[in-house]
This record gives sequence, C-alpha cells and structure tokens, in this order.
Amino acid sequence: MSIRIKLLLSYTGMLVVSLLVFVLTAGLFTIAATGDVHSLRDFYKVHYQLNPLTEQEESIFLELKYMAKNDPDGLLDINQLKDYDFKLKTVRAGLYVRRENSQVFESQTFNHPALHRHLPAYDLNNNQIRNTFNIGERFYAYAKYDFRFADGAKGSVFVIRERSPFGEVTRRLLPVLILALIGVIVVANALLYRWITRSVVRPLDKLRHSAEHIQEGNLRFSGTRSDN
Repeated sequence: MSIRIKLLLSYTGMLVVSLLVFVLTAGLFTIAATGDVHSLRDFYKVHYQLNPLTEQEESIFLELKYMAKNDPDGLLDINQLKDYDFKLKTVRAGLYVRRENSQVFESQTFNHPALHRHLPAYDLNNNQIRNTFNIGERFYAYAKYDFRFADGAKGSVFVIRERSPFGEVTRRLLPVLILALIGVIVVANALLYRWITRSVVRPLDKLRHSAEHIQEGNLRFSGTRSDN
C-alpha cells in the first residue's frame, strides 16, 4: 500500500469516526434529556407550560395584563396594539387580542389562518395563563389573560411565540456536543498519528539509515532495526 493511500485512508477514517461519534453523542444526550426519542416534543411541551416566554416577552405580557385589569378598553386601540406587537416582533413573538368570538388584533408574526380555532376557551378565573398548543407540526407556547371589557364582553390577550423543540434541544446541547467532537478529533488524531508513525514513518526512517550506511560504504549492515 502506497504512502499516499495510507494518508488518505487515515484522514478519511478520522472524519468518519468523528462524524459517527458526534451523531451518537447527540442521540445519547437527546435520550438522556427526554427519556425517549419520541417524547422530545412532550418534554419541551411541559417545559413551556411553565416558562412559555422569554424575559422580554414576559415583561410585555405583564404590561398588557395590567392594562386588561385597569383599562380593558385600551386593548381595543389598534394603534396601541400595533406598538406592543412591534415590540414583540423584535423578540420573535406576537400579540393576539379577542373580544367574545371576534378577533380584535392578530400579529402577522403567526401567519396561520387557523390560529384562532386552536386558542383555549375563556377562563375568567385565569387558572392557567401559560400553556402550549399545536397546529399540525407547528408548536406554540403562550401566556394569556382573560378579562371583561367595560361593557361586560369577554376578552383575552395573548402573547404567543412559535417554538421548535428540536431547535431548543440542539441549542442547549450544542456546546456539549462541540466539546465532545473536539475531544473525539484529538483522540482520533493521536491514534492515527501512532498508526502513521508505525506504518509509514518508521519504514522511511529505516530507509534513511540504510542510505546513510550505503553512502558510508558499509554494505554489510543489517537492514533490520529494533522498533524500540
């Protein structure tokens, strides 16, 4: 086998081993985090029922909740709602306000015509103001507050964010996976260096010593040398 082929095989082997270990590590961490590969969505669904929003989104939601309690008709002001929605868009969330069975405002962030049909029913006791819902394969987390407008009509204000549980687990595990991959590459390089040294460098070293003996006129030397 030529030196070129040996080097090609060594670097190809390093790449394949690194990729296989990376995929294996990602799978193991996913299973460790969820207990089951198929329960990944359910794992994050439970998480987002408790923590649906980021800190910025939660702050905006609390402002809207305060308005619903103290000035509910302010949530009929479309210009004001657009201002709040603009703030939410900057953090990739959106605003939805309803009155009885009618939509007052829907953020263009969602871009889903069936959104209103999947929103929870009114709960004026607000027993559960944070939860999640699915529309097909799309996964949403929200915080909402139900109230009554000044004329007694029921109303709801939602701050909603579309989530990707697969994206979230990747984001959380990415630093660990990168470190694992770096470790694998270091170990693989060390093993391949040892293999190349034994199978390529040492024969070349023997050849160099043989050439030196021939150059010195010593034609009776033994071509075998200890590998120690």
